[in-house]
Order: sequence, then C-alpha cells, then structure tokens
Amino acid sequence: MVIETDADEANYGNNEKDVSVHAKCAISLSSGNGGTVRGTGSYSYGSTVTISAIPNEGYMFEGWYENGRCLDNISDDYTFTAFTNRTIEAKFVPNDLTISNIEVIGDMEPETALVFSAKAEGGYQPYVWEYTIYNGDTPCYTLSDSTFDYLEWSPTETGNYITNRYGFNMENKMKERNWKYKINGGWPTLIMASVMLAIFGGITVWLYTTRNGAFIGGLIVTACMAIGFILSVCSVLFFKVFVDKDGFFCQTAPGNGRYYRYSEIRNMWLSSGRETNARQPTYCNFETVEGKRMRFLVLGSQIDAVDYMIERVESMGNKSGEDDLDWEIVITGKKEAGFVVIPTILSLIMLVVMVMLFLAWNLPPIVIAVPVILELMSLSQILSLGLFYKVIIQKDGFYCRTNPFDGRYYRYSDILDCRLVESQRKIGSRYNRGRIRKTYYFYDLKFVDRAHQTHRLPYNKSLYEGEIDELVARIERTHDNEA
Repeated sequence: MVIETDADEANYGNNEKDVSVHAKCAISLSSGNGGTVRGTGSYSYGSTVTISAIPNEGYMFEGWYENGRCLDNISDDYTFTAFTNRTIEAKFVPNDLTISNIEVIGDMEPETALVFSAKAEGGYQPYVWEYTIYNGDTPCYTLSDSTFDYLEWSPTETGNYITNRYGFNMENKMKERNWKYKINGGWPTLIMASVMLAIFGGITVWLYTTRNGAFIGGLIVTACMAIGFILSVCSVLFFKVFVDKDGFFCQTAPGNGRYYRYSEIRNMWLSSGRETNARQPTYCNFETVEGKRMRFLVLGSQIDAVDYMIERVESMGNKSGEDDLDWEIVITGKKEAGFVVIPTILSLIMLVVMVMLFLAWNLPPIVIAVPVILELMSLSQILSLGLFYKVIIQKDGFYCRTNPFDGRYYRYSDILDCRLVESQRKIGSRYNRGRIRKTYYFYDLKFVDRAHQTHRLPYNKSLYEGEIDELVARIERTHDNEA
C-alpha cells in the first residue's frame, strides 16, 4: 500500500468505462421447522434484495447463515446486493433456555444448593435477562442477571426444573453497575445551548413586538439555536458508553443500547482524518465476532477510557484471521450525509427568506436565480451521497458506486495498482500576512484496472479508515496469492 499526495500522483490513463452483461442471480433460501422465509427468486445483477424470516410460535430467529458463516443475527429482514448466486439459510431456535449440565454440590436433599449451567441456544442475546425457574408449570425461583454462566439456587423438592427467559429492563440494570469509566453527552454543551437559545429567542421576540424587520434574521438564528439545543438534549439523554473490566454498554441512539463483553469483540481501533483547517475528528470503531461494526465519536477527554477498552479487547486474543477477510463489509454515505441534514434544512430556510426579500425588492430574476442554483447544486450533492454512495467489500471483489451512474463490480485480481491519496484545497481570501482562510482535506482510494483505466473512490477517513485499509489489504492479498 502506498500513500501519496496530489503532487506525487501518477497519470494512470483515461477513465473510460467497460460495459459488462451479467446473467440474473438466483437467491435460494431455506429454513428449519422453527419458521418460514420470504425472498427466494431470480434477481437482476446489482439489484437490491431483501429477504425475511418469520419465526413460528414458540421460536425465535437466530440468524442468517451462508456456508456455515453467520451473515446477520440481529435483523430478521436482511438486505444485500445481488452479484452472484447465493444459498442462504435462516435458523430458528426454541424461545426458552433449558438448564443443562447440572452440577450437584452436596447431596440431592431439599434445600441443597445446585449450580445450573444455563446454555443460551439463540444467536443474538440481549445481555440482561430475567430467569424464571419452573418445576413443571409452577414458578419457584426468579433471578435477574446479565450473564449466561451459572445460576445458584436451592430447590425445596426434587423435580424437572426448567427456566424460561424474559427481556429485562436493561437501562435500569446498567445504571446500577459500578463502572470504571462513563462516556456520555456533555452537560456543559447543553447549558451553553440553553443560554444561547434563551438570549437569541428573547431578542427575536423583542424585535417582533417592536415591529422591527430585523426579526426575520433573528428568527433564523433562533431556529439554529433551537436545533443545537435539541441535538444537545439528545446527546445527553441517549449517547452512553459505560465501561467496566468485563465489557462495556454502548448506546448511540434511542433503543440500540447493548452490553458487549470483551470476549465478543474481535477488534477495536481508533480512526481519524484531517478535515477543514486540519481538525481531526476521532472515532472508536469495534467489530464483533459475528462481523457487525459500530463506531462512536471520541473527544479528547475520553481517550483514556477508549485506550482501556482497546487493551481489554487485545487481552482477549480475538484477532482477525484470514477467513475473516472474506466477510462482507458495506460502506454507505448515509451517515456522512446525516451530518449535514440540519445545516441543509437551515440553508433552505434562509434561501426561502432571501428569495421572498428579493421579490419584495423587485430585484432582477438573475439575482434570484443565482442563490437558487447554488442551493440546488449543494442539495443534489448531499442527496447523491446519501442515496447512491455505496461500497460493498466481498470475498473476491468489491462493488463501487459514487453516483447514480458509475456503479460497477471489480474483482481483486483485475486491480493492477491501488494507492491512498490525500489532497488539499484552499478556499477563501488572503488576510493576516497572506494566510489562507480555510484548508479542506480530501481522501481517495485511487486504483487502476486491467484496462489501464484509473478510478477514484472518495471516502471519509475518520469514519471508514479501517474499512478502506481492509479493502486495500484484500487487493494486496490477492496479488500475493497470484504471485
């Protein structure tokens, strides 16, 4: 892998595209006795396929499997892009836990302590459960716990004891734990946002009551402050990362909180990339043993907690193997586009106000058209990023699409050369001894195919540095195997 700047870039050739014709892809689904599936059929190459699993009564969905490997054990609706024929199995398990491997401590007399090894048969499991042990149909013991290791209980009589599992209030359980580190939304930011909203809101009301036309500008600023206040409230309420010696609880949005044990995490790393004026946003990324990837933003004061988590994960020895490089990795532009949704809405509001003022002042149509065209160009770029940008990294190749028209699948063996490029763009007027106002940084994966055509894949380094590095590693691994 080579990293170059714009000044070092070579001329790889033109950008003409090949036209390929692909046959339809057959998607075959199967399931056991615990449920049914939907989505079997023949699909056009490159089309989006959604398959569904419907568990029968008394069963729960365990996961989607292909060639013995779990594809997804969270959602019973699984979406992917059809590039080849696939045979996928939906697995279901009974919706209870059975106590097995009973170890007797002492004898079998009543009131004697028994240790039950509770085995979870399902795939994805929330990490706080309420265990209810039954003797036949009679409930006789209840225990709330966050593990599936051992339950210690003294029965009052001999019987056929089983346990059913029920969801438990994880949020309250998490608050009771003695955490080593706590990462959550900052109260100082919320207080500052509240003060600014109150100040500008009061000014806007005063301008309106005095019939001052400047209240329109104040209203726009107040709307910005209100959105900032709402975001601060959401950050305080919903963003939480609690860390202890055994694992961590991570919640980035309402309803997605989950406790992860370090033994379940295959890899954890930090990623960052320079943005405007060399700001470096940093994200903590982690990947479960099932291949699911998540990330959250890390501030400077939170680095110690993340370093501790990385050390604990590394101590588990769950390193990536060569077989893991065959897992499918998907990159989309939805997260990056989401960052600019609110600024875009505000800019649209400002545009509407500006157009209304221009019409009231009877300005020429060309003056009105210029800001409208600029806003539409910006909006089209955001929509293209959120709706069409997609990279799917697979076993033998990758699918790349940066706009509605350039989607294409590349085999790793067809890539002659690839390198990571960092470029800069300086924008703004000169001031203060000739310095430039702003410097923007951009990152691309530049690669050449067998037709000697050069392609650029732009990416957000702070978000997807690990994914792009893995794509480059797969290309280089293919070349090494061929050599």
